[in-house]
Amino acid sequence: MIYWLTGQPGAGKTTIAKELCRVGGMVTPSPWFNVDGDDIRNIFDNKDYSEQGRRKNIEVAQQLSQYLHGKGKDVVVFLV
Repeated sequence: MIYWLTGQPGAGKTTIAKELCRVGGMVTPSPWFNVDGDDIRNIFDNKDYSEQGRRKNIEVAQQLSQYLHGKGKDVVVFLV
């Protein structure tokens, strides 16, 4: 399953994502993964906050979450 959370900074996306992973990890043996938009920007060195840069960040998040889901993992994505 892929859970996709979006919202403004400070809206609680990270808090909800961490709680989903905590609770979900207790229920299923499969590790859950957080895909944080800020982490993706740091890993791929994308500091472009224009519309094009934000779209690229979303595309990378989609690809990563689909890859992990294809490996049988539960994924929680949270992006602005």
